Amino acid sequence: MSWPASSFTKRSAISPRPTSSTKTRRGDADAGHAAHPRGDPRRAPALARNGREAGRAPHRQRPRDLVPASAHRAHDEYLHRARRQGRRVRRSHQRHPARRVRVRCVRRPDDAREFFVHGRLGLHDSRRQGRRAGEGRRAGGQSVSDARPHRSHCRRLHLESDGRRVWQGRPVPAAGDRRGAARAHRGSPHRRGRMIDRLLDTARGAVDGADALWRREERTTVAFESGRLKAAGISEEAGLNLRVLARGRMGVAGTTAARPDPAALLDRARASAELGEVVDLAFPGAGTANLPPISTFFERTADASLNTLIRMGRLLVERLARPDCQVNVSVEREVAETAVGNSAGARGEYRATGIAVTADITRIAGDDVLMVYDQYVGADLPSDADLETLVRSVETRLTAALTVVTPPDGALPVVFTPAGLAAVVLPLEQALSGKTVLQGSSPLAGKVGETLFDERLSIIDDPLTPGRPASRPVDDECVPSRATGLVEHGMVGRFVYDLETAARAKTQSTGNGRRGVFGKPHIGYTNVVFRMTDGAHVGSESHALGGGLIADIEDGLIVDDLIGVGQGNVISGAFSHPVGLAYRVQRGEVTGRVKDAAVAGNTYDLLKRVGGFGTDGRWLASRWSPSLLLDGVSVARR
Repeated sequence: MSWPASSFTKRSAISPRPTSSTKTRRGDADAGHAAHPRGDPRRAPALARNGREAGRAPHRQRPRDLVPASAHRAHDEYLHRARRQGRRVRRSHQRHPARRVRVRCVRRPDDAREFFVHGRLGLHDSRRQGRRAGEGRRAGGQSVSDARPHRSHCRRLHLESDGRRVWQGRPVPAAGDRRGAARAHRGSPHRRGRMIDRLLDTARGAVDGADALWRREERTTVAFESGRLKAAGISEEAGLNLRVLARGRMGVAGTTAARPDPAALLDRARASAELGEVVDLAFPGAGTANLPPISTFFERTADASLNTLIRMGRLLVERLARPDCQVNVSVEREVAETAVGNSAGARGEYRATGIAVTADITRIAGDDVLMVYDQYVGADLPSDADLETLVRSVETRLTAALTVVTPPDGALPVVFTPAGLAAVVLPLEQALSGKTVLQGSSPLAGKVGETLFDERLSIIDDPLTPGRPASRPVDDECVPSRATGLVEHGMVGRFVYDLETAARAKTQSTGNGRRGVFGKPHIGYTNVVFRMTDGAHVGSESHALGGGLIADIEDGLIVDDLIGVGQGNVISGAFSHPVGLAYRVQRGEVTGRVKDAAVAGNTYDLLKRVGGFGTDGRWLASRWSPSLLLDGVSVARR
């Protein structure tokens, strides 16, 4: 059956119910509706034959107005297809007399309008499984509305506390932006504080001591693959972690329930303590929780819409596009809220934002596969200059890697870029952990105060660095944050501890406790910063490969990426890895990319003779470092 091309069809105000002898011209929409209120004149003889309409008196219908023709077309096609196939159509699927129902239909988040539909017209909707709409439940138990009028039982859209309407279970953004900003402030500070207080009040008196952490994280991810938008979405996680001391033993329990039961969580933690380790743990008191001011939360990062992140990724794709390369870009934004407290009276709350923009280019030519990548990580949205720096960095590496040269061989000077320093820094971080010192596996144990590295080198763990995603005023055990000198002018400084390892080592925590919703706290670094006393890196930044360290190199390498970092006995300091991306340096110039080569050395030996510090200091994830020139690195061809 074909309907007129117009969007709406007029119907008569009064239509008597037809008999089996009613005749209507095929294709005449007005006559068809006037003769039969159900819109299909060919159904009248069939209904008379099966006795459903025979003997019924005509009735008057209520006046009706415009009805969208598109609302009938899918249903009519469904009925006619069923009849052609000889299938019997249930009464619930047949057309019923139309009634005037006013509902609110949202075609898209920024466009809502009212129109009239059949109140009992059950069209199939392929976008949703099942036929019963509006039965979803939020985390708090309240129902989730459905914006499709023929499936939502004609209810108006629910309202959020901030006045926005809910469309298909999600808040509708303001007009003009089809993808609204993330809900960055859903949990109020009072609600977070009450949750921690209720849990600690329940634990007080039942156990010797307790501390708790509540955290909510909202992640927005945008991914471009091969230059096209592949995925975009928002995920949210929230949970509560409780640690107790019962009879000298430590127990831990966690939950992600929207409305956790404090008593049930406490019972689980106490049951865990029965099998826990014996530890003399002391929680920090209320007087020690004077939190230092630090900027960790940026409003424009938290309020950035999904459209903003997509435009950012599309800009990088357009700038990096090449005919023979595959461009992948990802943008990930995170908004986190944290609240901690303990039974000794210490409290701490803070909010943080973070954003990571990663761009990589893959070039395949025969059996040669080249991958070049770089990233921006910060607490605030990247500026145009930051994105330009990212593009320039990727293009510089790609241009230098297009030419393939033979790798050198022997003990050579090697420049490790900030990205290539992972193999050198990782053994040092493990050796400076208080846990490895207690286990007796750290090669630096018992050497605090000894000069083991280049005297110009200092390394600190600084959680108070402003504008970094890893910065925080308090750790996850309610210990106020402070900078810790790991290496000071070449001397071994302090090891990092959390409350448990500090209690076992008979020392104080350095504020490096970190934990998730499930599991006990563990040691975690925040911002690892390299500082050079000669100040070579201060006030300058170079986009050239090597950071200005290759001018005096007769033959050597620039290592930008290694394969298999973190495998094997890392804490010993020895490493041997194939190069993922490295460049050969001859007579002070980069001649091309090397393949089928490997580098090897020992971190503790190489850091004793640092040949130079580059001028390209930058943040890479949670580490700030320049390029380092290390002499005597073994380079071998494979």
